Amino acid sequence: MTVYSPITVGEALECLSDGAVPMAGGTDLSLRLRSSEKRPDLVLLDRIESMKWISLGGNYLALGACATWQRVIDSPLIDDEVPLLAMAASSVGGPALRHMGTVGGNICTGSPGADGLCSLWALGAEVCIRSVDSARSLPIDDFILGPGKTALKPGELLTEILVPLRPGWRPFFRKDGLRRAMAISVGSCAAIWRPSEDGGSVEDIRMALGSMGPVPVRSLRTEAAMAGASLSDEGPFRSAGDILSSEVEPVDDIRASRAYRVELARNYPMIFRSSAVVVDV
Repeated sequence: MTVYSPITVGEALECLSDGAVPMAGGTDLSLRLRSSEKRPDLVLLDRIESMKWISLGGNYLALGACATWQRVIDSPLIDDEVPLLAMAASSVGGPALRHMGTVGGNICTGSPGADGLCSLWALGAEVCIRSVDSARSLPIDDFILGPGKTALKPGELLTEILVPLRPGWRPFFRKDGLRRAMAISVGSCAAIWRPSEDGGSVEDIRMALGSMGPVPVRSLRTEAAMAGASLSDEGPFRSAGDILSSEVEPVDDIRASRAYRVELARNYPMIFRSSAVVVDV
């Protein structure tokens, strides 16, 4: 096994073109390698500073794929412009994992329960992909194909995430697990929403759920049921929960049953409403 340690994206791409595997924080990949008989060549990405930047460009926040979750939490720019991502980052593992795990790695793992994935789904993020001779971008919901499956082709590298800026929109994030910290989610809900001028109703909303299907679940029918709803009226949010519970596709596993997750999904719009009312008081 050969380990490469490039300092530029170009150098990394040259190594990947020969069949090596990229490794950022390694919090997931190292576990998979430990249980595998194969020992592929590795391309360590931790020295590529250009893949760690966080910056504003036009109507987007640009986030390097090797930015750690701790860097996301510590970034005043993210806290000001994309607070939902900072909220999701705070739920990722524990301090050690947040200092090692990266946003790009979390995406490429393709886990339905990945803490950052459903927030990026709700935010409408795009991913930027490069190879030696090409570059392309994809909406994140086209990039994730299923559990552990992405649209990355051999020799390609996820280099950057672009998050659209939506001034005036507020964040909501909820993670449910078997314990308060260091837990894989039983279910999670990430949303951004735009309040009315008086703050008493939901003008628009984007909501995504994690651990509720093979990929994060975004229900346009659920969002439509909540758009325009008064926060003082439980009715539309209960109806939205009924719709949402009919559209999720969770599984039974060691953390929770399918039935429990369906009920959890049903409750998320009401939990969101309670949070929004408290914030607006």
